[in-house]
Amino acid sequence: MSVPVWHLSSDPTSKIVSDLMKDGYRNLASVPEDRLTKRMHRIMRSIAQGALPYVDDRLQAYLASVSFPRYFLDFETNNSPLPLWRGTRPGEVIPFQFSVHKWVNDQGHVEHHSFLAETIEDPRPELARKLVEVFEEPGPVFTWNGKKTEGPITERLAELSPSNGEILRRVAQSCKTNDLYPKFREYFYHPAMAGSWSLKSIAAALFPSSNYASLGIKNGVEAMRRYQDFITMREGQERDALRSMLLEYCNSDTNTLIEVWQKILLMKEREQP
Repeated sequence: MSVPVWHLSSDPTSKIVSDLMKDGYRNLASVPEDRLTKRMHRIMRSIAQGALPYVDDRLQAYLASVSFPRYFLDFETNNSPLPLWRGTRPGEVIPFQFSVHKWVNDQGHVEHHSFLAETIEDPRPELARKLVEVFEEPGPVFTWNGKKTEGPITERLAELSPSNGEILRRVAQSCKTNDLYPKFREYFYHPAMAGSWSLKSIAAALFPSSNYASLGIKNGVEAMRRYQDFITMREGQERDALRSMLLEYCNSDTNTLIEVWQKILLMKEREQP
């Protein structure tokens, strides 16, 4: 089966992909073996074996070993050149929403917590207070790409809310330490991902009826744009409907992290490359 070389990376401009394409390679199977990395072998074998995913048993072992409670955090942010709130700067990354799923125990009990800012005041003080309430009980905090997003955002919240700084710094560090993206990028692949290790791509590969398809808001950029509409709306049915869509979108990301986690643990271990 033909495997395009851009299946190697979620970034089609990455050096390894651009170098191979510059040398005329378009099909991964034609790349000389001395230029194949472990990830290339993994992708080729996964596709050669059919539409089954490759799951390294090291990923399964890691997921099975984590203590409870397990937290899953996602933010939605705004960086509009026109500030939405008093006291914020043009282009400043401001979290206006969060979703946290707390996986309480090995019986599968899960709690959900969410926040959505609804006034023209800077949302960060209230968001920080609500977040601290959720994380009073210590536990690892899992994210998707949290080294770049949830970790730095929570560090900034700690700076802005010194009274809550200890808990927020703990959460920020855990977001970075327990970023699931690099682990999945190293130890998981499904042909349907087509080179993308985004959470949505993985969910679509594992769950043909992924709930992302039915959401009123499809991605983070649309969430930011629709939130800009939301913050200026008058109370009424239209605003209520948009509130529900924003909450549902953010909530879906953290819930999907748990669903993917559970799915991986149920898969039969496969031989390592």
